[in-house]
Amino acid sequence: VAVGADAADGRPLTLPLERLRDASVLAIAAIGEPELFKRQLELLGARVTLEAHRDHHAFSDGDIRDATLRVPSDGLAVCTLKDAVKLAGRWPGPSRLWYVSQQLVVDQGVEEVNRLMERVMEARASAATTAG
Repeated sequence: VAVGADAADGRPLTLPLERLRDASVLAIAAIGEPELFKRQLELLGARVTLEAHRDHHAFSDGDIRDATLRVPSDGLAVCTLKDAVKLAGRWPGPSRLWYVSQQLVVDQGVEEVNRLMERVMEARASAATTAG
């Protein structure tokens, strides 16, 4: 499900991911591997133009203005949830800004991932008790 905000009342709107099929999409991504985000949208059937920025990019007003001008007139502006947090309150329209929330599913090696996460959490807890 893609999510956007209704400008009239601020409540979230949802859009089924099937709506991306054959849609022209400007994908806005300031994540570690923006090409993977583009590919995920393409796998959903979207025709994607990628606007990629480095990870943790601080979007300027000019970046946002330029992005809004690049949204296809019959298309959608889509970003990740991470970028929506930075963009949503500043997105001027006229198009809505949609985001897709991503989820990681580990197909193999779940036990090893869990062991590694436990070690990280233990190390953090140990560092917190020695620091303070």
